[in-house]
Amino acid sequence: MTMPLRQLLFGGATIALVTASLASCASGPATPDQEEPAQSAKESGAETADDTQASAPRFGSFGFDLDGMNRDIDPGDDFYAFASGVWAEETDIPSDRARYGVFDMLSLEAEEHVNQIILEAQETGGDPGTNNRLIGDLYSSWMNEE
Repeated sequence: MTMPLRQLLFGGATIALVTASLASCASGPATPDQEEPAQSAKESGAETADDTQASAPRFGSFGFDLDGMNRDIDPGDDFYAFASGVWAEETDIPSDRARYGVFDMLSLEAEEHVNQIILEAQETGGDPGTNNRLIGDLYSSWMNEE
C-alpha cells in the first residue's frame, strides 16, 4: 500500500510541528536576564512570531475584506453577490482547485511556511537531539526513496 507524497509530507510536517511545539513549551518562558532571540531578529529587520501576532489582519481591517463587497447590489436580492461580488469577479480560481477562498489562501501559505521550516531543518541539521536535527532526520527518513 503506497501513500501519496502529499499525505506523507503532511504527516511528516505534523509530527515535526508537534515535536517542535512540545520542545518549546518544555523550555518555559524566558527570564528577564536572558536575551530574547526576537530582539536580535527585530534589529535585523526579520519578521518574528511576535510581529505576526501583533500585525493587522491580512484580509480587511478585521478579517473580512470590505473591499470585496459589491455595494451596488441589494443584500436582500443576492447576499452572496453583495458580500463577495467584487472579490468573486477579480479573483481567479487556480486550475488545480475546485474552490478557492481566503481559507485556501491561508492554508497554502501555512503549508509553504511549514515546508520551508522542514527543508531548512534538513539542510542545517544540528547537534544530535536538537529540534533541527530531529525534524531534518524525520523528513529525510520519509523522503528516502532508495
